[in-house]
Amino acid sequence: MDWFRKLKIGAKIIFGFSIMILFMNGIGVVGYRSIKKINHNLEKIFSVNLPSMDYLIEADRDLQQLLVAERSMIFANVNSETFKELVEEYEKNLNQSQERWDKFKSIATSAEEKAIIPKYEAAREEWKSVSRKVVEGRISDTRAGRREALDLSLGEAKQKFEAMRDYLDQLTEINLKLAGKAHETSAATYRNTYISLIATIILGLFIGIALMWTLNASVTKPLKAVIEGLTLASGQVSASAGQVSSSSQSLAEGASEQAAGLEETSSSLEEITSMTRQNADNANQAKVLMTEANQHVSRANTAMSDFTASMDDISKASEDTSKIIKTIDEIAFQTNLLALNAAVEAARAGEAG
Repeated sequence: MDWFRKLKIGAKIIFGFSIMILFMNGIGVVGYRSIKKINHNLEKIFSVNLPSMDYLIEADRDLQQLLVAERSMIFANVNSETFKELVEEYEKNLNQSQERWDKFKSIATSAEEKAIIPKYEAAREEWKSVSRKVVEGRISDTRAGRREALDLSLGEAKQKFEAMRDYLDQLTEINLKLAGKAHETSAATYRNTYISLIATIILGLFIGIALMWTLNASVTKPLKAVIEGLTLASGQVSASAGQVSSSSQSLAEGASEQAAGLEETSSSLEEITSMTRQNADNANQAKVLMTEANQHVSRANTAMSDFTASMDDISKASEDTSKIIKTIDEIAFQTNLLALNAAVEAARAGEAG
């Protein structure tokens, strides 16, 4: 079974179903052939054997009624209506028996029947000729004719009639045997079909169980593993979906907060825009003021230049003054020094005196 295990799942399933289809076809073929055979036997029974027996029995009944009419003529008044009715009954049953015999002969197929048919027809002709003498002897309405009719009816005609009727009984027996044989064949076919179907079903059941077990081992288990993997994956996907849902919710909340922030930002931008416009206006005003300031700075620069020149002049004058003061200081120092020296000298002179 290694080759089966190596097959793909699709090939295994196709193989299993193919086996089951073959068994079903086998059961169907056996059943069809058996039913066809049984139907053939039943059709033979109902379309050949039973109609044959029916025609033979009816022909025999007609001959029996003919025999009753024949013997009743012997004791009936020839001139009476009863006699005429008996003659009509005789002719009617004679013709009916011939018609039913012809129908039987048209459907007779077995060799046994075909072997007896000419014997019956020969015996019928012999009986018919004697029976006609009985009727003609009675119609003549003479004492000798009545006596002859009575003797023939109870003697030779009776023997010929029984010989002819014996062939009818043989043909009826043959058809009964043929019908019984067809029934036995049908019953045997039914039994054989029943046994074959039961055996085929049991064999199919075992093969089905084997295929089921094999497919379960080679198909169901891998599929089960795949399903378990898919279940685990679906659980992970579900958990991931939960996380994604949570993240989505967080993103939604963040988006809401961002929307609020954007709204605040939009509001701030409007304020900034307003302030920018105001700043632009202030910038324009500052520009004007800067222009004016530049003018004032230019003027101040000019004044500073003038002031610097004046400061230079003052600085020079200061330097000159400083030189003069320094000279005066030097002179004063010299003078004070001379006075000090004179005082010292005077003191020294006083001490010395």
